[in-house]
Amino acid sequence: MQTIRLSDALAVMEAHDHFKKPIPFSIAFFKADEKRNEAGELVEYQNCILAKFVKNLPKHLRNSKVSLGTAKLPNHWKNSTRNIFLIDTQEIKKIHIRLIYSINDKIMTF
Repeated sequence: MQTIRLSDALAVMEAHDHFKKPIPFSIAFFKADEKRNEAGELVEYQNCILAKFVKNLPKHLRNSKVSLGTAKLPNHWKNSTRNIFLIDTQEIKKIHIRLIYSINDKIMTF
């Protein structure tokens, strides 16, 4: 199986086609919750894009810098997280980029 570095995986997530539409990707990552001391479940999603590219979502659900009252800014850079939008189910999921196992069937290397 092929490998991919984190910087290249993030570029895959940001990629657009020649019509400037985001290119869907598949991703597998491990879940972890420090507060509950739980980790290890491998989760896979198919047909995803970054949530910031879905223009019909409210701005506070995308990766925006706009603060809406008590809404907390996501600070994705500091927390190493990204919001992904599942096209098939219309859901948004937050992932930690350091816990990615594979993207588009390429295993992550660090």
